Amino acid sequence: MNMVSTVTNNPDFNNIMGMLRNGTNGIYKNLADFKADFPTYNINSINLPPKFNNPAKYDFTLQADSPHIGAGSADGSKNIGGTSYGVPYVAGLAPQWLEANSAVISRSDGSTPDLVLSGNDLVLAPGKVSGQITSAPMRISLNPAAIQLLQYNGFLGFNKSQAGGSATNNNVPDANVHAGNTTNGAGNPDRLSYEMRWTDNDVMPGSDVDWTVTPIVTPGTFLHFEWNTQPMFDTMGFGNGNALFNKNASPSPVSAVWIQVRVTLTNNYV
Repeated sequence: MNMVSTVTNNPDFNNIMGMLRNGTNGIYKNLADFKADFPTYNINSINLPPKFNNPAKYDFTLQADSPHIGAGSADGSKNIGGTSYGVPYVAGLAPQWLEANSAVISRSDGSTPDLVLSGNDLVLAPGKVSGQITSAPMRISLNPAAIQLLQYNGFLGFNKSQAGGSATNNNVPDANVHAGNTTNGAGNPDRLSYEMRWTDNDVMPGSDVDWTVTPIVTPGTFLHFEWNTQPMFDTMGFGNGNALFNKNASPSPVSAVWIQVRVTLTNNYV
């Protein structure tokens, strides 16, 4: 049986895509036949493709039309399996990452892009040691909403124990590389980071002063945040991807309508 449970000891509100039987000696049946024979069981369960965004890359967030959304409780407030709705922004495909739509790729030599596409992954161009891409503004919500996480689903070809610049340290998604031990990279925090700025205004930002912010964050400033975790910033204005972030300084989640993300790839991870 393939069953995703939403509440402990609650057999209802599930997506059951396998076979069921009642008791140890019952006949296995699909969900529709089982519900016909036992109408008081799994009343609100479904048997539909869940529509995850990219399970091949372990992205089990939900597409906008996933049947899991709102189907995990009677009042529609929960998703099946506790899964979350997510918007994939795939390099080379999502319009927010295209230069034609105002995304910006760095050119350290003034002419050639520091990043190029390899399939659907952005990688460092040959001969480049670092490169950035800054997205166009992304609308993530109709109303201000706390961001749960930004998940990185890309090529991770590196080994932090190797000296910077080695073949195993290519394309590291880290926007906050600190100087340290050049033998093993120990000077850098054990985290991968990106940069982001945001606003809770309804109108798409058009300049630096349109990006919010707080009394401790200068308008237009990008903060450093840690990949694959909830973006938080402390009372000194440091994001949780910064080595100076203080988790004990009353950190706040980022609540936004619009965000702009900057990703830095490096092959000099020291």
